[in-house]
Amino acid sequence: SRSNVGLRSPTLDLEARRLIALRGSIPEVVVANSLLALAALQNEDGGWGFAEGFRRSTALETALVLRALAGSSALGPTQIRRGLTRLSSEATQDGGFAQAAGEAPDVGTTAEVLLALADLAAFVDVSELARNAASFIRGALNADGGFPAIPGGLDPLFQTAEERRIRCAEWQESDGSGVASRTSSRRAPWGLCWTRARRSPRWLATWT
Repeated sequence: SRSNVGLRSPTLDLEARRLIALRGSIPEVVVANSLLALAALQNEDGGWGFAEGFRRSTALETALVLRALAGSSALGPTQIRRGLTRLSSEATQDGGFAQAAGEAPDVGTTAEVLLALADLAAFVDVSELARNAASFIRGALNADGGFPAIPGGLDPLFQTAEERRIRCAEWQESDGSGVASRTSSRRAPWGLCWTRARRSPRWLATWT
């Protein structure tokens, strides 16, 4: 059986969020064991589930784990491809993602997936999947400027904050190495713009 040595949280959702926060401020070596333990919990279907032992992967957990691991030595090219394939299989026809199987696609989960795709963009082509996810989120925008949990619903403050958190001011063209080379005035591909993240060559993707 797989060991959870190195994990400090009861669910992969919480563990991934913990590591996302920590990796922005401390060296990777400090959380290396946790990153390796999290990567080892990848399911046979290519994604990650709610917690250790949950073999049915979800879009939310898969996106959060990929965000936590992207750019680290714990995540190899094969794992990235398998994770991306899993996310692709979870996308709905309109480009959105649901928190769990059988549920309607929601804005929050789709936003998390979009952020994960941004972190993977330096390593693999995510343009089509990201373009569709961005289109889903744009289409959910309410007339009052807020974002609902589910398209057509009310827009709670936390939901609007989550989506606006992934906006940015400008598109920076990449020189092909994941490092912004110059600022472009033209609109970004697939309706997104990029801004440099704290750990080069990781990026934060947002739609314009």
